[in-house]
Amino acid sequence: MNWLKQFIFPRRLHRFAFLLRYLLVVVAAGVLGSVEKTSYSISEWMGGILLLTYYAFFVVLPRLRDLNMSGWWTIAAFVPIVGGVLGIILFFRAPTYLNTHGVTRCEAST
Repeated sequence: MNWLKQFIFPRRLHRFAFLLRYLLVVVAAGVLGSVEKTSYSISEWMGGILLLTYYAFFVVLPRLRDLNMSGWWTIAAFVPIVGGVLGIILFFRAPTYLNTHGVTRCEAST
């Protein structure tokens, strides 16, 4: 049962897992927003809020942890255009790891 919890609520996400979850959230948001109505019910609003919350805290935040970036960048996920650009940046950015001497992998190559 622990594997299911780790699958749904990960602590870190690598590129491929981030891409799959990112695309899944985009498709789910497209399905929620595809219905054209003049008014939306409270359940439709709550579905959108829950989807945005899952995206920010269980897709973006684990990827930020994997990249050793500040968790404050999660706030950018709530801004419409900035959140999309942040998702693209998080996918293409390579993680930096500390070696045994406390030097990041990027610094050691120079």
